[in-house]
Amino acid sequence: MVEEYKHSLEGSFRMGVLPTIAPYLIPRFFPQLMDEFPKLDIRISELKTDEMKLAIARGDIDAGILAQIDGLEEFESRHLFYEKFFVYVAENDALFNNKAIRTVDLNGEFLWLLDEGHCFRDQLVKFCQLKSAKRSKEAYNLGSIETFMRIVEGGKGVTFIPELSMLQLTDEQRRLVKPFAFPIPSRQVVLLTAKNFVRNTLLNLITERIQASVPKEMISLGKKQQAVF
Repeated sequence: MVEEYKHSLEGSFRMGVLPTIAPYLIPRFFPQLMDEFPKLDIRISELKTDEMKLAIARGDIDAGILAQIDGLEEFESRHLFYEKFFVYVAENDALFNNKAIRTVDLNGEFLWLLDEGHCFRDQLVKFCQLKSAKRSKEAYNLGSIETFMRIVEGGKGVTFIPELSMLQLTDEQRRLVKPFAFPIPSRQVVLLTAKNFVRNTLLNLITERIQASVPKEMISLGKKQQAVF
């Protein structure tokens, strides 16, 4: 409370970030923030949604960056941006020549999906009504988005990637990216804290820097997008 009264941008700040967000978002704003505010000690941990909620409730971390889902009513959340989902398709797959992917197209496919407990997986399985999800889980229960991308690039199956990851792709990799047909599933990324967290000056700074680091069109939900929770 004393630090907030002084509008301080110093001291320690512990933040959790979803593993499906961290590799694509953190490099866009965090190094610059460290350089500009050397007395601000931000410590970042990758946590799944349930782990993050528990860590905030216990006071183990101060805030979390995650996708908006049902069941966050006991926390305070700040909107950061909306992020589209895209389909990543192997070149020899039957869907490769499709200009856009409908949800019905995916049920005959072998899908590389994250293990259960990742909201990235849960949101897409729910939105697309994926009957292939069980088969995918039995074949590959762990992994990361990057692991699955390498498998698809090697010529096997389909996976899903978030919009920010596309900014890191080569031209060759972009050939494998296919948009969803309307409506485009999108997740709302938020900054979550306990309701009694008082360092609003610091939260305002982080929110501002994150929003400035992503393309402007991602700040609001587009007409062809549908938010999934």
